[in-house]
Amino acid sequence: MVKRNGKPLNEYNSKDVREAFEWIYSKKHNKAYPTIGFIGHDLQLIKQAITKYGLFKVLSGLYNGVDNNSDKVTLKYIIKGFEFNYYLTKHNAEMYYKIMMYGNDKVKASWKRYILLNSKWLPTATSEQKRKELKARLMEWAHAKTN
Repeated sequence: MVKRNGKPLNEYNSKDVREAFEWIYSKKHNKAYPTIGFIGHDLQLIKQAITKYGLFKVLSGLYNGVDNNSDKVTLKYIIKGFEFNYYLTKHNAEMYYKIMMYGNDKVKASWKRYILLNSKWLPTATSEQKRKELKARLMEWAHAKTN
């Protein structure tokens, strides 16, 4: 079961999401996220985003926001980008977040194969079968992380 701070991912609140963001930021940029001023506004923005988009969409969006920007990016900037569908994934957000954060190279390679098979415009029966098998394996792996 994937837990951060002793809590399962699906029970995260805005404070836990902010801590996860800081962890993602420090992992990517090798330095702590600079906290400027009162964090209450950040927590309110996160809470509103979770209500509007869902927990795993927010977590995966924060991951994408940190991954696609320099170390000058702020939490407010990323969440504002959600309104314009920047950083939000079009895929299964829970599976995407768990694979990107906790997957090893083999799991991430399977994810990339799944994305390629899923993007085929006119898939053959064989490639569609492979895509379904790959999706089932990835879903099983992602759910094993929380159960």
